[in-house]
Amino acid sequence: MFRCLWAGADGLAETCTTRLNYFLIQRFAGLGSVGLLDAGTKISESVWNISRSVSFIEYSSVAKTSEATEQKRITLQLFKLTFCALALVMGCILLVPEWIYTDYLFSAEFKGIRKVIGGLSIGIVALGCNSIISHYFIGSGKIRYSTASSCVGLIALLISGFLLIPSYGVVGSAITTSIAFTAMLIFSLSVFMRQTATTFLELIPNRNDREYLKLKYKDRRKAS
Repeated sequence: MFRCLWAGADGLAETCTTRLNYFLIQRFAGLGSVGLLDAGTKISESVWNISRSVSFIEYSSVAKTSEATEQKRITLQLFKLTFCALALVMGCILLVPEWIYTDYLFSAEFKGIRKVIGGLSIGIVALGCNSIISHYFIGSGKIRYSTASSCVGLIALLISGFLLIPSYGVVGSAITTSIAFTAMLIFSLSVFMRQTATTFLELIPNRNDREYLKLKYKDRRKAS
């Protein structure tokens, strides 16, 4: 019962964190800015398909084992893989010139969308990585930490939103989102590292991670 309550609170807090910005930008910058923020958000959020797929794999793997060291190993490897993949894809999106959006994908009314995507970029990568840590908490029966992370993000969003959006408009809203998502990741990582005795160096991709990916790739080719 308590697990369901924590899960419900987690989902509600995360939804509010990802969507409350629309209400703040409408209040402080007008309805027109909402469309610009929404377009930039949808383009940026497309990279989350990577972290969603990895999170599903991680949750299944972590839930199947009760060994803390194995749960830690799985989470760290998938965390580093997700970070590298998200950073690479987000970097490619940031290289797209603005005229592609204004002349082909949308219209001239969406001028400034590149600044919005730039403001969102760090947060998009942060939330994607945070989903890996959150699914570790969920899969290992520590869902309350995932809920706490979402609440931290919501508080950070409210504080930074009221400070930045009135002055910087839609770009301030994008930066607010990044601040909230980064706060969630910092909280989740600090809890994870403390509970699993993980050092900062273990978060950096290394040769073992590359060898692991090569092995998995070879296994998939053999299976197909």
